Amino acid sequence: MGHWHYGHNVAGYLPEADTGTADTFADAKAGLAEDISFERDGLDYAPGDEFDEALYVSLVETADELGTSEGPEFLAYVRDGGEHRIATAWWITPCGEGDSCETWQAGQAEEGSR
Repeated sequence: MGHWHYGHNVAGYLPEADTGTADTFADAKAGLAEDISFERDGLDYAPGDEFDEALYVSLVETADELGTSEGPEFLAYVRDGGEHRIATAWWITPCGEGDSCETWQAGQAEEGSR
């Protein structure tokens, strides 16, 4: 049985936040959408501030793009208008049938123990 991982990270770097694992692309998509909403809603958004506005708009566009994605993969880059210069990648990636994945296996073991 395949599964998906999702998360975000500064392009070229390992994720600083926990990544998610899902049994279906739809579940991964829902998890990533929640993460994007959390990031967007957590902004100290100041209309008229070019960096805040660019980041907010970029997160909205990424959420819209995710909403129309049919999988099995997703990748979008969020930019903040120049403050941090390196884009943040928001992604969903499948693990193939038979791939050994410790994160997914741990989640399955935890689910089975309930």
